[in-house]
Amino acid sequence: MGSGWFDTWVRDEGGIWQAVSAVFTVVAVLIAIWATFRVLEEERKSRLKDEMRAVREALAGIIQTRGDMEGALYPFWKLDAAAWPERDFPYGGAKNPFEDPGVQQEARVTETAYRIIGAGEVLTASVRGAHSMGNSVWARADVDRLTQWISSYANRAWKLPYFLLVSRNEESDQGPWTGYRLVDESTLEDGSPEYAELVAQQFASGKLPGLAPGGPARAEMVTGFYEVAEKTLIRAVSAFLALGDAAAEDHRPLRRRRAKSFLRGDGPGDDLLAVGVEPHRVENVAGTLHFEASGGKSYRAETYAGILMQIWTDYSLATENEPLALGRRQMAAARLAARTNRGTLDALEASGIEPSADEREILLGSTFTVPEQFTGAQPFEWRLGGMPLVLVDDLYNVDCYEPGAEVPTRPIGNVRFLNAQTERLLLESIGRFVPATVTA
Repeated sequence: MGSGWFDTWVRDEGGIWQAVSAVFTVVAVLIAIWATFRVLEEERKSRLKDEMRAVREALAGIIQTRGDMEGALYPFWKLDAAAWPERDFPYGGAKNPFEDPGVQQEARVTETAYRIIGAGEVLTASVRGAHSMGNSVWARADVDRLTQWISSYANRAWKLPYFLLVSRNEESDQGPWTGYRLVDESTLEDGSPEYAELVAQQFASGKLPGLAPGGPARAEMVTGFYEVAEKTLIRAVSAFLALGDAAAEDHRPLRRRRAKSFLRGDGPGDDLLAVGVEPHRVENVAGTLHFEASGGKSYRAETYAGILMQIWTDYSLATENEPLALGRRQMAAARLAARTNRGTLDALEASGIEPSADEREILLGSTFTVPEQFTGAQPFEWRLGGMPLVLVDDLYNVDCYEPGAEVPTRPIGNVRFLNAQTERLLLESIGRFVPATVTA
């Protein structure tokens, strides 16, 4: 009897111990799993910190290379265009071009330009790498906007100073490089719209936004723009880093975080990449416009912009904001004036009229910048062979200059001015509006 009681007790108590053992086994497994996830999480955060370190190093690299560009362009920043290093390429190989100071300087600028592009690619890759390691930390849309902006900055950061201060292409059909041609390039290949707006905003504040001022004023405008662009870059990447640092240091697992925006603040206007650029000023009209250009061709549209788009097809690319539209109108007017004046020179020479050196210089170089002949105290009078000289009115309009700036003297005589300040004024400069009863 006693033996049966003991057996029963052992059997019952043994079942309890088996249950207790099973519970401890489960707890041990859970602890092992938790420890494994903890180790993996620490490893993931450690790798995230490494990626963040790479972002910091890449940001420092692109800042340094932009500083190197400033150094490479130093002779151009500090000198007027007439004193820039000349590049001499005599025929017959009498001179090694790489011994020429101008060639050496341009080579240094070109080498630095490629370094900026490379630095931008490294920074973009570093940001993408950090995001892949902590994709629950940053909002994907913000990462895409940031990397797109970095790419636009790096691929264009060198181009404007290079072509403004090194390349002498004022006589090309497209005219000199300006901030608005930089906008055109910045919108290509899926460029950042915020970067294009920054270009528009900065160059509009310098007056004559679509045209290129000469000499030190040109360098000052370019320098000011890139200083603002670099500050924007630093602020945006720093916000990215701050959010990543917080995620890497706190105790919450990365997988449990909700991706946050780092470019947008709590209040309106706190977006780190957005800029407050003036919207396109649309001039409303009632009914259909009928317009006849000076050459006799007729157009009709519901808006002034609609007519301009038919005359200059690329004007449609400029209507996102008013600075871009104004710059596009000014460039269109300048190109039209340049073609007309070159045609005038050809016609004069064909008729046996030989212009003076000053007259030839004015006909070939008076549309994008102000000729030296028009800067005297007395107005220059144009009266060559009964042929008109075509100029952009904005270059002689006091409202297009900063307060206190010296406005060039407006030439007199047989001069036709193209006013690009509004869409209607530009159209009236190149033709006339006709009654609605006139059909195109």
